[in-house]
Amino acid sequence: MLRSGSWRYVPGVTARDGTLHVARTGLATLLTSPEDQKTQPPTYQPNPPVVLAGPHVALARGSDVRIAAGLEDIRGTATVSFMSGPNRRFDERVEHQAGIDVSVTRSVATLTIWSDEDREPRRVRMELDGPRTSDVQITLRQRNGRLTVSVDGQPFPVQRQVFGRQAWFGMSAEKSFVISSLDASPLRGTRLRVEDMARDPFAGVTPSRTGLASVAAAHGRGDKRIGTAVDLAQLLANPRYARYVIRNFNEIQTETMAKFQALQPRRGEFQFAELDALVAFAERHDLDVQGHALVFGEAYPRWLHRAMGKASKDEALAIMRRHITEVVRRYDGHHGHGLIQRWDVVNEPFDPDHWGRLNKDTIWYRAIGESYIEEAFEAARAANPDGEFGLNDWSIETDRDRRQAVIDLLRRMPQGTVDYVGLQAHFDEDTLDDDAVMEAILGGGLPRIFQEFAGLGVEVRVSEASVARNGDAHAQAAVYARLLGACLRSANCIGFNMWGATSNEWYFTTTPDRGIGDDAPTTQSGDGPIVERPAMQAMRRAAAG
Repeated sequence: MLRSGSWRYVPGVTARDGTLHVARTGLATLLTSPEDQKTQPPTYQPNPPVVLAGPHVALARGSDVRIAAGLEDIRGTATVSFMSGPNRRFDERVEHQAGIDVSVTRSVATLTIWSDEDREPRRVRMELDGPRTSDVQITLRQRNGRLTVSVDGQPFPVQRQVFGRQAWFGMSAEKSFVISSLDASPLRGTRLRVEDMARDPFAGVTPSRTGLASVAAAHGRGDKRIGTAVDLAQLLANPRYARYVIRNFNEIQTETMAKFQALQPRRGEFQFAELDALVAFAERHDLDVQGHALVFGEAYPRWLHRAMGKASKDEALAIMRRHITEVVRRYDGHHGHGLIQRWDVVNEPFDPDHWGRLNKDTIWYRAIGESYIEEAFEAARAANPDGEFGLNDWSIETDRDRRQAVIDLLRRMPQGTVDYVGLQAHFDEDTLDDDAVMEAILGGGLPRIFQEFAGLGVEVRVSEASVARNGDAHAQAAVYARLLGACLRSANCIGFNMWGATSNEWYFTTTPDRGIGDDAPTTQSGDGPIVERPAMQAMRRAAAG
């Protein structure tokens, strides 16, 4: 596997002379909600690197397999993960799929056993025999539905099956270690193959003539960007979803992968590997990338919370400017890492409780004041003068106070600071039950809202559309069609983007149905076929209307 695989897109991992050098990344997901952050310090869930755009093992028949990893030069704790599939990642949580984390620290090995049935993992700890070195051999054998893990020959009986049709890998270090070997071999005639997801398994997939972007282009609206938010893990672990995205859209939006905690988890140490992989995927399939989001009062790393708490205004500005500059310049199309032309520079700056004013409780406002917004845009434009930079928030399209607050903010800044405003367009059950809001939306009020911003010289985009089904698939379809149709017919609207194109286990929603989302225009059970709801058909008609 080491000789045949691609490893450039794995955070913290460097391939060198047939070995993998693993360094600490510090990747973690902020769990604490914005409301909780007012009264308690932030808490985090580790989000260690997984090999996504790289090699994993496909079990062509059966599930009997042996996997072995040789570790050397262990400094601190070394962890290698063996998983049935990549973990599902969301804004404020990580959901582990079935798998085993094997961690080794000096003379102690610890197994963390994740299952699909239990929310919390089971842990097994064992003292390792004999004189210890910084080298160790880990072997997994799954036979007849049972898994055994051995560390330097000492067995840990797991007594359950982990791998189904695939085996994925992850690796994380407290300090550093080296993987000298990583091999998979069949047991009892099981056929194996290595699938390298960095080598574009979707090379033959092309846009469909009935895809939303293609239909819009065929009716004179090829300048509009139509897309969905995505995560690299879902694209590469859910082939049907990836094909659906390529066939239907001309844009993808970074879901969590370009937020501060993902790109700079440790101060001054940027982790661009996965975002590089996503941009490469987009370029191969002629998809634009919408960057989301550079400055946000959520999704920030622990070090940033600590630093901003004691930073002067100038020190806080320096941290913010450096982050924006590093990220925007890397993807300006001139440095060999591809192009992200459009960025949500400031995300959700308005108060979640008092909709007519800015949120003064974010780490950015507390350290810098309102000027952080203008300063962020200036830093982004300096990093890429040819880029397009926007402000993104929710309920702008449904609440007059919120919308007026955005307009007032734009008027306080020099003209040309903000290129576009993102209207998130999240329609939950409460919004759908608000007769006044629905009458305004379905009655044709959106073009007038778009025109308000046009009068300020600012474009708009429908940036994160999600519409709860709420027991009425036709009402859901009507809202989706109205959102898309209004954007396509308005010269001032540059694009339409959904927060997820398919309700499945990877889709985040506040009202999950049996563990999956219910807000998208299509559905998917497991990795099965994608089934279109009336909403998708209605949007296709709107694209042609």
